[in-house]
Amino acid sequence: LQLQVNVYPNPVTEAIFITHPTEQFFEVRITDVSGKQILQTAHQRQQPLSVQSLTSGTYFVTVTTKDSKQTNTYKIIKK
Repeated sequence: LQLQVNVYPNPVTEAIFITHPTEQFFEVRITDVSGKQILQTAHQRQQPLSVQSLTSGTYFVTVTTKDSKQTNTYKIIKK
């Protein structure tokens, strides 16, 4: 997979950042470990995405690039 997306920091306390060398816009979906969707939003590169409302635990962040429609899922830990 050539999707060069970075999702950081991990573990996270307040906000995550999503970066990519060329893509500017992403569709972001956050789900909990049971598969329940917590958040779905359009997001811009390097803008903070607040996760303060999430309880501590493990979540999956699925990022789809707007232009090329490439998708990848990342596991994050919310402190």
